[in-house]
Amino acid sequence: MSDYSWVPVFTSIADWIADYQDRQPELVEILRAIGVDKGLEDELEDGSKVPLTEIDPFTFFATFMKYGVDKRRDLFEALLKRVGLNIPAPRDFDGVPSAQPLKVWLFPYAKSRTPEMVPSLWELFFQARADKIDGDLFDEILKIPHTGFAKLTECLFYIEPTRYFPVDAQTSPWLAKQGFEKFSPSWANYSKLLDWLATNAKDAHYVISHVAWMENQGRDFNAESALVYLDERYPGTRSGTIHLSAFKTDTNRELAFDQGKNPGRKRKINVFVDARPPEDNFQQVEEYLPSDGRNHHLKSHAPSLAIGKQAYAVEVVSQEMLDALCDWYENSPDSVSQVKEEPEALVTQYPLNQILYGPPGTGKTFATTELAVQIADPQWYAASLKQYEGPRLQQELKRRYDELVADQRVLFTTFHQSFSYEDFIEGIRARTNDESKQIEYYIEDGVFKRIALAASRATSADQLTGLSAEPKIWKISIGEKHEVDLRNIYLTRGEARIGWNDTGDLDIAYDSRKAEQQAYWDKLSDQTKNTITYFQNDIRRGDVLLCLKDQNTVQAVGIVTGDYYFDASEDGYAHARKVNWILRDINFNILSLNSNRVLVQKAVYPLERMTWNDIVLELKHQGIPLPAGLTEQPHPQASPNYVLIIDEINRGNISRIFGELITLLEPSKRKGAHDERSATLPCSKDEFSVPANLYVVGTMNTADKSLAQLDLALRRRFSFVEMLPKPSSLRGVQVFGVDLEHMLSRINQRIEALLDHEHMIGHSYFMLLLELKEEAERQQQIASIFKDKLLPLLQEYFFDDHQRIGWVLNDPVKEERHRFVLTGKALNPNLSNLSDLFPQEIAEQLFDRRYRVNAKAFACAEAYQGIVA
Repeated sequence: MSDYSWVPVFTSIADWIADYQDRQPELVEILRAIGVDKGLEDELEDGSKVPLTEIDPFTFFATFMKYGVDKRRDLFEALLKRVGLNIPAPRDFDGVPSAQPLKVWLFPYAKSRTPEMVPSLWELFFQARADKIDGDLFDEILKIPHTGFAKLTECLFYIEPTRYFPVDAQTSPWLAKQGFEKFSPSWANYSKLLDWLATNAKDAHYVISHVAWMENQGRDFNAESALVYLDERYPGTRSGTIHLSAFKTDTNRELAFDQGKNPGRKRKINVFVDARPPEDNFQQVEEYLPSDGRNHHLKSHAPSLAIGKQAYAVEVVSQEMLDALCDWYENSPDSVSQVKEEPEALVTQYPLNQILYGPPGTGKTFATTELAVQIADPQWYAASLKQYEGPRLQQELKRRYDELVADQRVLFTTFHQSFSYEDFIEGIRARTNDESKQIEYYIEDGVFKRIALAASRATSADQLTGLSAEPKIWKISIGEKHEVDLRNIYLTRGEARIGWNDTGDLDIAYDSRKAEQQAYWDKLSDQTKNTITYFQNDIRRGDVLLCLKDQNTVQAVGIVTGDYYFDASEDGYAHARKVNWILRDINFNILSLNSNRVLVQKAVYPLERMTWNDIVLELKHQGIPLPAGLTEQPHPQASPNYVLIIDEINRGNISRIFGELITLLEPSKRKGAHDERSATLPCSKDEFSVPANLYVVGTMNTADKSLAQLDLALRRRFSFVEMLPKPSSLRGVQVFGVDLEHMLSRINQRIEALLDHEHMIGHSYFMLLLELKEEAERQQQIASIFKDKLLPLLQEYFFDDHQRIGWVLNDPVKEERHRFVLTGKALNPNLSNLSDLFPQEIAEQLFDRRYRVNAKAFACAEAYQGIVA
């Protein structure tokens, strides 16, 4: 029985908001502060986006109601706390209509909005509160774009749920029964309805609204009614054929279903979506891997759900289920597209952060191989899907995955209890100097920082010829400051040169050089040796050199085109490299790119704080003309994608490992996003941000830790993809006369009944059986699987409770000799009873925990056949 706890909350907020007519920007900022992260940007005539600065009370309420119940409840709780309203947050929203996410505002964008629209809405608000609505004002407001009769009556109901009544798709069937079947939108008709309710209704308006909604859930559902509903919910987005209808949410997520030739007779529909909905609400969900076939019309009308993409078909048999599916889909983490209000650079078909979670043996780690290739090389992946299939496709995927790992485009790591911030981001390490034998300390980058820096350095394919995919940036001083003429000679000849000629040719091994050259080298400081080694060995073709003019300024930018060589044929510097100096005679201030640190006189050293894309943007910002062939505005998404795979992500201490950088993972906080953020790292003091082309994929075993126990900061920033056992993967395979698909399903149903679905057993344990052709080989293999893997896993699940383990394997229905777990006399005919071992009063309180694993059962057909009996 509902207590309609939302009613006093809505009434109190309506009282509070009355003081904000002249403080509308504050209302918008309050929405942002409590967690409303979408739909608060206005649009000007030129198409540019600006923060929203005016808002009416109705739109304020509707903004909350566009979310699902859980998010809605959290937002109201945050609002009440922020504005100091001492009233409990609503526990339910029974009878209150949801707002359609595409149509929240009661006014259009600024480019179409007239000055009187928002003030008119405020005036109606005050009139409604006083129960003195001007019918002409009401009818005039109905003409405002995006303000329909249903929405306006819903919003009036929000602010005065005891006085007004929502007239919408949910209440219309109930109203029709009362004689209000044809309801033309006007104040005259609406006021007649309100008068009738005041005279004839025995219950409060919000109770009637709830009753009408509940009655409406029981109405006939079919594909035709689903089309009508989705057309209303996502107006103007429908695309399709007689075999498929597709729609788009306000964040451009696609959903589609086959309405059939006779939609009025089709009582059940399968709605394609891009993520798996929660099992509690939707039990019948079919997963489609990217390589799985499906309705071919998806390719033209819902490409994000077509072959080549991960998709899920959700069985819907009622209007209530369709409502719930749409509510979840609009507010769940995106698995295919990002919010359209994000910068274009962040729009992608994959979430930047996602976790594959499920019971052991569901192929989570195996799936990361294919997912990493999909993300890192989508063109290759799409072409391979057309060219290969089955085992050959898996071979090619693994080969490409290994190539990407070798290229350091994909990095794999595993979290564990000892994994730390120093391993993941950066830390101070100790080592012994080979020459001095003294301990020295240095800063070592962790796995996340290494791949993030590599992704930041990555360049798009349309950059200058000779530039590497991940150019490293180097500072170089060519000659002393006063040697201007010599420096210009080298720049003109396309060279970079440094001194210390007496070392001789560094390509000649130390022991093969002249004695005087060895002696000269030995006298050099470690810093100088590092400088020369950088130039000879560490700089690579395709790297970028910034030639120093003074501490703040660079005079030339070049791309390294040749390897090190030694040239002492003339006076000057002998250590040389060929360089394409693409910019010369410039005054490029480097401070902003170098964390406001000046460049030192050391001849050669890496500039870790900047990337090639940073340099291009800063050159353009400083008005320095860019050479032909250089992309003026490097697009982060044009750069190749990088993937960090974190296996067993739930086994690490997330707060300790990620530290302050957990926030930087968010798409809106990534480099190049509208709310870009960076952090100063504690050891190196470098400014660090996460690039938009770095994807983080985690795996998580729910048998180790459930999703509910996962670090909340991580849960908010990651999309979650559940991977459940797929017994259908074993279809057609039999061992000992037992169908493996049926056997695994029965085992998991029992585990789920005794524990939960997070502790089920995955199909991967049995996949090797698919490759074995001989029955004898399969029998030997399944015996090994049960003995060495499944039984120990069940012992762990049930804490050696042999009775429940036996229930899972259906041992009670088998003959004793066919049971996997033996107890009582079956364990040992001479086994003493508990009453023989303990006094009677103790024996009566004990549960006999003695058991043994029956080794003979593993080779017994009846043991396996009994599982499905």
